[in-house]
Amino acid sequence: NNTVSIDIVVNNFDSLVGIQFGIRWDMGILDFVGETNFLPEVSNFNTIAEPGAILFTWAHFSSVPSSTTLPNGTVIFTLDFNLVGARC
Repeated sequence: NNTVSIDIVVNNFDSLVGIQFGIRWDMGILDFVGETNFLPEVSNFNTIAEPGAILFTWAHFSSVPSSTTLPNGTVIFTLDFNLVGARC
């Protein structure tokens, strides 16, 4: 099997109204396929994929000010890659 799926897991996701982060990888080893399995509570992610990197932003949009809390170990989405080179 030449595919890899990586779950993005949160800890201490307590009373958040927004997050942003980026993930980079070696393009000689992995080829980005896409993101899947977005958790409904945080499904309004914005993503920008670039060669060898993906950037994420999320904000809790609501007419009433509120935040989102998730249990430790919650998978918020999955990144899927094809293996194109030797593993480290």
